[in-house]
Amino acid sequence: MLIYYELEVYILDNLLLPNKYNISIYNYASSPSNTKVLKFKNKFYNNHYKIVSFSCSICDNNSDWITVGTSTEGFTWSICKKCGLLQLNKRLSPNSINEFYRSGEYQEIIIAGLNDEIHFRLKNKVMSLYFIEAIKQIGIEISEAKIFEIGCSSASILLVFKEAGAKRVRGF
Repeated sequence: MLIYYELEVYILDNLLLPNKYNISIYNYASSPSNTKVLKFKNKFYNNHYKIVSFSCSICDNNSDWITVGTSTEGFTWSICKKCGLLQLNKRLSPNSINEFYRSGEYQEIIIAGLNDEIHFRLKNKVMSLYFIEAIKQIGIEISEAKIFEIGCSSASILLVFKEAGAKRVRGF
């Protein structure tokens, strides 16, 4: 059972399409005037950080997408028409993303300056409940689910699935 595909179908049918959302990558930043946030913006707008297109992580498709969201910086969230995976297919280049994580800008922009332990707890307690509810709504029993999360960060969501009785959980 491919839960991601079923979730994407549910999202396509019920939530996202035909609307395309404009997404601010700074919604959860610690503060728009934070030094690391300003450094990121400066690097980005001076073309130090590069946005590049990627092929689908599952099927290697590179041209057949349904775009569901974009940012003014050029990040694009799309669903692969061939395999159904929702992903960020226009994102920072590998070199840029490595620098972004090492610089500490990730902490300030993506998780509002939270330390890793607090981030893990919040993600574990709040976000994972949303995913469990979404899976229940599409009729999948958690005890029968096999979960594979790509980009699982600290694996806090996977921990909740494991604790809820998922058959198998893995992350990358």
